[in-house]
Amino acid sequence: MNNQNNELKAAEAEIARLQTECENLQQQLVKSQRLESFGNLTAGIAHDFNNLLGGILGYASFAKTMVEDNTRLLKAITAIEATALRAGSLTRQLLGMLRGDKYEVKPAEVNEIVMEVVRLLGRTLEKNIAIETDLYEELPIIEIDEGQIQQVILNICVNARDAMPDGGRLSIKTGFFDMDDEFCRNHRGSKPGRYLVIAIADTGTGMSAETMEKIFEPFFTTKSASRGTGLGLSMVWCIVKNHGGYVDVISEAGKGSTFHIYLPRPGMSSGTKQIETVAEINREARRGHETLFIIDDENIMLEMLKNALSDYGYRVIAYADGEAGTNHYRKHHREIDMAIIDLMMPGMNGKEAARIIQGVNPDAKILLITGYAVDEVILEDIRPNIRGLLRKPFKIDELCAEIRRILDEP
Repeated sequence: MNNQNNELKAAEAEIARLQTECENLQQQLVKSQRLESFGNLTAGIAHDFNNLLGGILGYASFAKTMVEDNTRLLKAITAIEATALRAGSLTRQLLGMLRGDKYEVKPAEVNEIVMEVVRLLGRTLEKNIAIETDLYEELPIIEIDEGQIQQVILNICVNARDAMPDGGRLSIKTGFFDMDDEFCRNHRGSKPGRYLVIAIADTGTGMSAETMEKIFEPFFTTKSASRGTGLGLSMVWCIVKNHGGYVDVISEAGKGSTFHIYLPRPGMSSGTKQIETVAEINREARRGHETLFIIDDENIMLEMLKNALSDYGYRVIAYADGEAGTNHYRKHHREIDMAIIDLMMPGMNGKEAARIIQGVNPDAKILLITGYAVDEVILEDIRPNIRGLLRKPFKIDELCAEIRRILDEP
């Protein structure tokens, strides 16, 4: 009888465990679906926003070519251009967190990124917070998305500020760290290897063990609704993870917090940074006389591209509709030297338009432009004639440099 009771209790316990596990999985599924819907909504809004920014930035950079140097008007236009670039950078960072994408990965110096954040914080933090830096002088260059890593540092520093309402000390250090097997056994999700480290420490209120378990969860926050969304640290985690790195946090209630950002450093080389944008490399050779064929459903972008590229000497044929555009291309493709196509459009999208153009002319040179995050795998079935992908918003100089690069290729 006792054995039967014990077996019954064990069965009830197992049923309760399975029921709890099922409920947890269901909650995770609901959260995952909510995040996916949020990500899709945000991506759509970002696409439209980047189209608008593309028009603003394009017209601003175009206008700069028509005013004299050292004028008040030039300074005003440059400020508009810088603001549009910053807005575009913020949009890309949000998409990077939601879609797991890295944008504009290029060689960069981490110390310079840190100092840029420090300069920004110096203008915005309360005077009772002291900022200290201890930067390793000979950090080699690594390939990262500069804007995203800047956002990582900034998000952590803003959290540190909120943890020191009565003032305190914020310190940022850079250096190296070799992760061994023992470290990785004690830090789930880390991988052995050589890393560049950014350590950000504060003397604030710190965190309990319970809070530390949740800080990287989307929408988790200990702040009031008016002061936080709970996305800051989840963005940090996603960006660093997408770079192949790792985030470690040391904290204790009442004793401050230290965040360690580990960025992998394969193939790094020390020395003077030599980074040139495509526009800078081709600045003297950005004009042309060829015929460009453009399809973009956003009128502000289409008009800006027509006006700017015509001013640079090109003959421009432009359509706001993929189907009408490809019909024109079928009839007149021998007159066209290069196609510039918006990837995301209603009706016939850019990928379908590019495939039709390739069917008409297998040697067609195509540049895709987009305000979305795009995985290179998406483009595989329309290569090899996709010669480039330019993300909105972009400067006219950047576009013209990319056009010349593609046109001048054999």
